[in-house]
Amino acid sequence: MAEDKQSLIRSLISQYIVSVDVSDIELEASSKSLAEYLQSGEISLLEFIKLLGPHLTDDGDKLRSSSVSCLVDTLRLVSPLKRNDLSVLTDFLLSKLTDEPCTLEALRGLTILVGKPGFQFAQVANILNSVRDHYDSKKHLAKVRYWSFELLKAILTKFEDQLIVALNDEFIDSFLYISANEKDPRNLILSFGLNTHISSKFDIETKSADLFDAAFCYFPISFKPPANDPYKITPEQLKEALRSVIAANSAFAKDALPSLIEKLSSTAPSVKLDTLETINRCVLSYDEATIEEYWLSVWNSLKFEILHAEVASVNSMDDLIQYYTNAENEEEKVIPLVLTVFKSLGGRFSGQNEAGLRDYISVVVNELGKFLTTPDHKQAKQSAIILSAIASANVHVFNLVISTSFPFLLQALEDDASPWTISKQRSMITNVSFVLDSYDSLFTKQSNVIDPETNALFQYKSEILMLLTRSLGASLKVEVSLRCLAIKTIGKIVNLKSLLNLEEGKLLVQSLTEVLLEDDNPNTFGVAVGGLKEVARIRPSLIVEVTLPQLLALLPDEETTKFQASSNKCIDNETKVLQVIAEISENKEILDVVMIRILSKMSVLLKSSTSVSDVRAILKALETILKKSEAFPGMSTNDYLRKFIPQFLYLVLDGIFINSSSPIYHDNISLEIAGTVVKVIITGSDLTLHQKVLDEFMDLLVLKKGFSLLSKPLSSPIDVFAKGNESAAPLLSKVFAATDKATTLPLTTTDLSDRVISALETETDIFTRQCYLQILSLVINKWFDSNDDDYLRLKCTSFMSTISGSEDLAQRSKHLELLVWSTKALVMKNDKYAHEILEYLVSLLEVPELANVAPKAFEILVADVECFDAYKKAGATSKALPFAKKAAVFNISTSPLYKQRFFNTLIPKLIAGSNRGGDQKRTFLITLSLIAKYADKAIIVPHLEEITPLLLQSLEIPNDKIRSSSLVILEIAIAEYPALIKKQLQTLIPRLLDLAQPDTHTGEEVKINTLKCLLGLTINEKIGFVALMPYKTGVIRNLLPTLDDKRRSVRKMASDCRQQYYELAQGSES
Repeated sequence: MAEDKQSLIRSLISQYIVSVDVSDIELEASSKSLAEYLQSGEISLLEFIKLLGPHLTDDGDKLRSSSVSCLVDTLRLVSPLKRNDLSVLTDFLLSKLTDEPCTLEALRGLTILVGKPGFQFAQVANILNSVRDHYDSKKHLAKVRYWSFELLKAILTKFEDQLIVALNDEFIDSFLYISANEKDPRNLILSFGLNTHISSKFDIETKSADLFDAAFCYFPISFKPPANDPYKITPEQLKEALRSVIAANSAFAKDALPSLIEKLSSTAPSVKLDTLETINRCVLSYDEATIEEYWLSVWNSLKFEILHAEVASVNSMDDLIQYYTNAENEEEKVIPLVLTVFKSLGGRFSGQNEAGLRDYISVVVNELGKFLTTPDHKQAKQSAIILSAIASANVHVFNLVISTSFPFLLQALEDDASPWTISKQRSMITNVSFVLDSYDSLFTKQSNVIDPETNALFQYKSEILMLLTRSLGASLKVEVSLRCLAIKTIGKIVNLKSLLNLEEGKLLVQSLTEVLLEDDNPNTFGVAVGGLKEVARIRPSLIVEVTLPQLLALLPDEETTKFQASSNKCIDNETKVLQVIAEISENKEILDVVMIRILSKMSVLLKSSTSVSDVRAILKALETILKKSEAFPGMSTNDYLRKFIPQFLYLVLDGIFINSSSPIYHDNISLEIAGTVVKVIITGSDLTLHQKVLDEFMDLLVLKKGFSLLSKPLSSPIDVFAKGNESAAPLLSKVFAATDKATTLPLTTTDLSDRVISALETETDIFTRQCYLQILSLVINKWFDSNDDDYLRLKCTSFMSTISGSEDLAQRSKHLELLVWSTKALVMKNDKYAHEILEYLVSLLEVPELANVAPKAFEILVADVECFDAYKKAGATSKALPFAKKAAVFNISTSPLYKQRFFNTLIPKLIAGSNRGGDQKRTFLITLSLIAKYADKAIIVPHLEEITPLLLQSLEIPNDKIRSSSLVILEIAIAEYPALIKKQLQTLIPRLLDLAQPDTHTGEEVKINTLKCLLGLTINEKIGFVALMPYKTGVIRNLLPTLDDKRRSVRKMASDCRQQYYELAQGSES
């Protein structure tokens, strides 16, 4: 090798050595360069070792260790190595095991060599012997010991089969040697992993005790990770790894299960929980013969954990498991784990060991049966819970448990000698309900095959039905708890998959319906509605056939045009009946029927002399049901566009505009509700239908081109912008708000806008003006494009000219409305012209004549109004993601960050205006207070330092809306900017106390928000009790009159607030 090449290699070696413990990047670069020379053949391995040689034998520990590290890191990057080189290198590194400063690198190097292609199994015995003879784990730190585990792991990964055949005991002995007395968490994870693998795959007949002891000495794990643990080892990881070892081989059972059972006596809940988890793992992992040997010991040791427990007052296994799993008290978490063990035991007996399973079930049922025969025995419920857990193991276990336990469960039904008390009925239903949950788990949730001939529960179906109907029908209505329990259980059993036939299902749903119609106890009535809702979700046909006809019969029809009064005060009027129908409409199958039937009832009402409130109730019910349906999976309203809308709209429009004797003639509220119904249907339909829908509504309401949308023509056309037809404005507004923005209008946007503006010039009704303004805003937002820029600028300039130049305040206010709603449409899509208009609107805050209206304009710009609610669908067009497959907003043009841009632009201007003197300061303050509540917390926080003093000033403005808005932002400031608030306490607290007084004529919202602020001061630890102590007595004294406020919510909040101040510093003093 040339001298210059040798010099370069030496330089790289020296560079590596000086970089040890200094720079990992330099180490990697040097070893990579050395490896490239070796890989390319520019130097041989022998030449490299010769150059490294003086360092490998140096007297200095640091230098010697660094040189071995250099060799190992270089070899890591070279592949393949010759077989002879691998052998020589292995021998060299084994010789370094006795050199303590070099042991870590020697072990790391051996691990790398084992993983290289060409490394021979023949070398493994030498490595294992050398490790046992020359490596002493007690002399080394955890990071060195780590590599001894990695070395064994590498050997096991590569040579598992050969090890089992040729070096079974030697490998086990080596593992036991290096793992002795290990305490480092990271190393224990490796140790447990190796032990699990060895115990489950190797022949451990002569080593089982040693392997078990090597692991079980760590049980239970009590590890708490250090604060800065770089490896992030958790106690749960260690526990899980240790469980895997203990459960790895049935040979451990003779030591593991008795020891674990003994650990159950621990008073530490965490130990008990860990023990139960481990027992369950063993039950699931040990062979069947072992389970058969030990199941009785496990049963006897665990049964009293359930039998002696005061179980929660729940009526289903799911609720029980959830209750105890989420319990704050760790002792209560034992219950679900014990039940899991019982279930696991049942599931471990195969069909070939029928006798073993029967022994297990027989012992359990015979022990629990004596409690079950007396349903209200204090351990009967616990017994039913245990049986339910076991029965849910599998179908075979289920059938055996049901066939042996139900005679005990139902014995009281046939016991004429014992009185049939309410307590006994309640307990029996509860017990049966728990066992039914096992059927639900296996056949409803897991979809196992149901064969009525072999399924044991079918044998007892008639007795269960008799129990439920007897308890519901024979008990007095005052027995609320029993009736409610029977109702819930009926709801459960009806929904059990394939258990009841159609007639049986109808019988039980009829019993629930009778409760609904006859029992006027609010609690029973509410539970009955809940039970029917549950049935509706799973078996809607039963609701359609049984319940709906009876509820709808109470509503007016062709023969009886009045509401059929019910004796049940819970449904003694039309509105309450409709509310129940809406509640139980939990499925599209029900919804389809309800929509048509209610439409029929509505037709009858509109022909009768009924009140407008009755029709509104019908319309409101339709709105509620349809809004609820938006959450139905895969819900589509396409068919409602064809089958419902034509007749519905005809009835509504004829009643409002044509038929002067109709109860809803010229009723804006009815049309507003009807419009919402139409909107929900449109938004729920396919986007491909929206163009046709828009065209038909425009023909009907604007262009007077016909009545193709309606089931039959109206006697006269409707023009929403003509006098006498203004009431149709909310309907057109809803349609525009719902349709796809990708649709096109059948007339030009400018023509439509002119019609709206013209109508607004003469319209005085506030509600109608609001609808027209929303229509204009939606047209600009959805359908205006760059071709309309000149028109829009011309119109807005005209509006501004009137606002600034007219002496007629009413005209100025009207044009301000037009300008603001036009600007809102632009702001939402971040149109650049919007920001020019904003500059003008800010200037209006300095105009004294507009001081009362200009601030409200800014609130309109950012308020969330219903016509701009965003709806998403897959396939909707999006400027940001025009080809995106995921759902995008389809009905309006909106930028996700428009509010952020708006506030970041406007707030500095309002702050600057509020800090000026003069009469305009109040106007700027009002504006800031009104809009601040609409800003996201993230937008407001950066401005809090400047805003907070201004908000304090706005609290003096005698306007509840302004005060409430200011208080909402102050609450955020208290939570997010305590340093600033501490400086303002002297001003803030007296003002808050003034607002909280009962004689200040402030509304409930203001008082509640005021008290929230006072309370927030005590919660934020960064404000601290020291800063609040001077105000403690004053707050307690001044809030005393508020305890007499006429509103309960204010009184309660005042009481909580006084208590919080009373307790200030008490924790610190104690």
